[in-house]
Amino acid sequence: MTASELKRYFDYNSWANGRMFATLGTIPPADYSADGKSSHGGIHATMAHIVWAQHLWLLRWTAQPHDDAVEGLKAADSFDGLKAYWQDVERGTGAFLAARLSDAFALETFTMNTAKGDVFVHTYGEAMLHLLNHSTHHRGQVVTLLRQAGHTPPATDFIVYARKFPAGGIR
Repeated sequence: MTASELKRYFDYNSWANGRMFATLGTIPPADYSADGKSSHGGIHATMAHIVWAQHLWLLRWTAQPHDDAVEGLKAADSFDGLKAYWQDVERGTGAFLAARLSDAFALETFTMNTAKGDVFVHTYGEAMLHLLNHSTHHRGQVVTLLRQAGHTPPATDFIVYARKFPAGGIR
C-alpha cells in the first residue's frame, strides 16, 4: 500500500467518523448511551472504542506510553467529551501522517507491546490498514445500533466518500 493510498483512507476514516458524530449529536441521549448488547455495549461505548483504538495505535507508532489512551478514554464519558477526544486524536493522527508518512515509511517495521505483554513486529502500513479496517467494522456496528433504536444512520461507505471526493480531490 502506498503512502498516498494510506492518506486517502485516513481521510476517508476521518470523514466517516465525522459523519457518524454529526448524526449521533442529533439522537436522544438515552438512545446514545443505552446498552445495545453489542460487542462494546451501545453506541457511545462502540464509538469510544473506535477513537480509543486509533489513539492507542498512534501511541504505538510514536513509541509513547499507552496510559495516555486510557486517560483520554476516561475523559470521554459523554457525547461532547468523546467528540472532543476524537478531534484531539484526529489532530494527532494528521500531524503524525504529515510528518512521517511515505512509501518507505509504510514498509518500515516497529515493535509493539500489548497490554498483556505480548510483543509483535508489524510494518506501519499493516498496522495502519488494520486500524482503518477496525474503525469501519465498528462503525458498522454503530449503524446497526442506530437502526435498532429507530434512527437513520449516515452513509459512511468508502464508495460514497470516493464519489464525493474523487482521487486527487480535496476534502
